[in-house]
Amino acid sequence: MDNEWSYIDFEKLMESILIGNTSVQEPITINNLNNSQTNNISFLTHLLKYDNITKDNLLENIFKIYEHFTSKIEGLKKNKAVFEMMKRVNNEWYLNDSLSLSTPFNKTFFNSLNKIKSEYGDLCVNCQEAMLESEKRKKHPLEGLLHGEDMYQRELKGSNILCNRMLEKLKNNMVETEKLLVFFKGFNIPLYIDLSIKHRPLYYQLTQGDNNIPINIHRIFSNFVHIHNLLFKQLIQHHQSLKDIISDVEGKKNDVNGRLANIQIIATMTNEDKEDEEEDEMAFNVGDQVLYKDDDIVKIIDINENVPEDEEPIIYIQFEDGKVRDVLLKDLTEIEEEDFLEDEDGEIDNVTSENARNISQKLIHSFFN
Repeated sequence: MDNEWSYIDFEKLMESILIGNTSVQEPITINNLNNSQTNNISFLTHLLKYDNITKDNLLENIFKIYEHFTSKIEGLKKNKAVFEMMKRVNNEWYLNDSLSLSTPFNKTFFNSLNKIKSEYGDLCVNCQEAMLESEKRKKHPLEGLLHGEDMYQRELKGSNILCNRMLEKLKNNMVETEKLLVFFKGFNIPLYIDLSIKHRPLYYQLTQGDNNIPINIHRIFSNFVHIHNLLFKQLIQHHQSLKDIISDVEGKKNDVNGRLANIQIIATMTNEDKEDEEEDEMAFNVGDQVLYKDDDIVKIIDINENVPEDEEPIIYIQFEDGKVRDVLLKDLTEIEEEDFLEDEDGEIDNVTSENARNISQKLIHSFFN
């Protein structure tokens, strides 16, 4: 009980600062539940103690408080003495301020911002999963092919689309935020700072007989100045946060596109290698002399291609002694001059294209690393 504090009800706290009974710049005193201890905390710290106010939505909640203050001051301006005081102070600063407190906040600003925050979290998960899934292609580089595009490419392309959409929304919010920053930077804050030191008796000197002036009117303007400054600061922090998020999304987009480009290169190299193998497989004709298992020179005497679609043709070869047998296509090697080199003793050294193919596969796998 001693460590549990009794915080002021939100509605009561707002009412107190709006009429000037509580000062935003002064510590707020709270008691523990059994009233045996007291503690002083700042207005901002007190706001963050409410369950529905967090650092993520602090900007929106401070703006709501700011709106209450602008409505309060617009109501005070209907009082002749208050309006005359505001005009007099404004003239003392030699300003042509219209005394209007309307802000350029778009009504959809926070709705779109909250949607962006939610979608950004989903985007991070999506990109991470797409990148992790694409790692499986190292083990299964030829699986998942569908209509000439594998599933890993589709997932990465989907992530790229989401990144582009998110960047568009972020940049739109950035534009709106920068408009607000321009407004707050150009706001006539000296007028309200000056009004924050004008106490109630000074208003009576301007008009006689008007007693409808808040007792703590100077504190109302003082609280408005501090809320205005707090909102301005939160906007600056939000602007910086947007830049960080945009940089992060652009980084994820680059990572996704980099992985996608590698997969496309690998797919192209793999398809080319496969086509080369198919061409090699179909290069034999009846009458050709080939190597059988890289040992014996034999002659192809017949090729039976009347076999099921998923099976290789039956090839019949004849050895030098006249014997005939059927063999597998993989057991035959085409005889080419560049595949045979004579050593010093005149023996033939068989250098097949298998070594070159192994090197090619190493290059393909290196794109994943």
